[in-house]
Amino acid sequence: MNLVRPAGVLVAGLMAALLAGCETTPPPAAPSRPAPPPPPPRAQTGPAPYRAADFAWSVGKGPGGVAGVVNYRTSTGERWSCSGQTVGLTPETDHSAERIGQLYGSRERAVQSVSAVLARSANAGRAEYGQFLRDTPCEAGDTFNFRELPDGAYFLIVRVHPPAGAGTDDLVIMQRVVVRGAVVRVSLPPGAGVAPQPARPAPPPPPRRR
Repeated sequence: MNLVRPAGVLVAGLMAALLAGCETTPPPAAPSRPAPPPPPPRAQTGPAPYRAADFAWSVGKGPGGVAGVVNYRTSTGERWSCSGQTVGLTPETDHSAERIGQLYGSRERAVQSVSAVLARSANAGRAEYGQFLRDTPCEAGDTFNFRELPDGAYFLIVRVHPPAGAGTDDLVIMQRVVVRGAVVRVSLPPGAGVAPQPARPAPPPPPRRR
């Protein structure tokens, strides 16, 4: 038997092996695609939760302040006063803004009777942020001052009462203010609003002459 193969046969066999190797080599992997972006966060449903950390910005001292005056009169010219009352200042967060809206029907400004606010408070839940509230007395001339406030938005709340003997319900004035490194001067209510004048009974008719 002749064990020697011709050179052409050896070359042909070598080329066949190379071609076979090329055919079995897997194609290069396709470049990986970037992962799709995460879905947008869902809109919050239900009441805004209370989180003490949301109020942390209001703690401590800052360069701002609020200087205000209460100038509230009825359509008949009676001046309502905040003397003897305390003016409150509530830091604005999602939770406090939601509660203010429930109590006063607005998150910007409102004038409501005390009885109406108390009635709504039963559904608004307990205010859990009492430790972050500030207050100051209503001084002579129906003025008040908050000093050394950190920058941010707040809700001013002040109770006013009619002149002695008027016999009508007290009112609460709420106003949102924004402090930015300076003293904000406000007049409550904005634009010198007029209190709704309660209906008074008509005087009795004069007696008839005989």
